[in-house]
This record gives sequence, structure tokens and C-alpha cells, in this order.
Amino acid sequence: MTPDKMMDNDTISNEDDPLCALYETYTTVRFIFITLATVIACLGTGANLILIHIFAMKKSATTPATLYPSILAFLDFSICLEYLLLFGVDAVVSFVQVKSLFYLYYAYIIPAYVASRITQLAIPYMLIFATLERLVWTSENM
Repeated sequence: MTPDKMMDNDTISNEDDPLCALYETYTTVRFIFITLATVIACLGTGANLILIHIFAMKKSATTPATLYPSILAFLDFSICLEYLLLFGVDAVVSFVQVKSLFYLYYAYIIPAYVASRITQLAIPYMLIFATLERLVWTSENM
């Protein structure tokens, strides 16, 4: 479409408008990086689930408390899952170009983004609390 046709309000064209597309285009390098990071996020999701299970099963008086490390493992699980939802699914949506997947992605992207920001905010506080918990536990055992 030429700029003259764009400015003409009477012209109705069936041509695709390149300025507004359903799918974001990815360069090959960007798609490879996102795919590799998605694989790492999948591994992190699984590893954090295993860690949560280990912390839940470990209830011994000789080991330190596991409340804050369990919460930290859950937050790490959450951030990995949110990465998958925000970036991994977006790469798949742009690659396969399925319209229903596109609509599903844009239905949950805002709540997933808000959840990821809350998770990012909570992680440093859990690190501080976990450190204080370990300090209290070690000072009681001296």
C-alpha cells in the first residue's frame, strides 16, 4: 500500500497492513535464545518442584528450619513458570501462528505479568528472611 492510498479515506483495500500484525516477528537468533531460555526455565520449574518436595519431607530437629527456603523455592518455581507463560508461549504463538492460541495468550498476559512483578518483588525479601532465619538457628545452637 502506498502512502497516497493510506491517506485516502475513500480507498478500501484488502491488502494486509504491515503496521499492525497479529504476531510479532522474531529474528532467528532471538528465537533460538528464547527457546534455550525456555528449556532452562522448564528445568528450573521441575528442579524447584523437587526442592519444594524435599523441604516438605524434611522435618528433623537437627536440621535448620525450612519455611523460608521452601517459600523461596516456590517463588523460584513461580518465576520460571511465569517466564514460560510470558516468553516461551509468545515464541510458540509467533512460530505456529494459531489464532486461538494468540487470543489465549493475550487473555492471560496481564495477570501473568502482574504475578511476575509480585514474585520479583517478593524474592529479595524471602532471601533476607531466610538469612535471618539461618542466623537465629545458628546462634541458638552455639
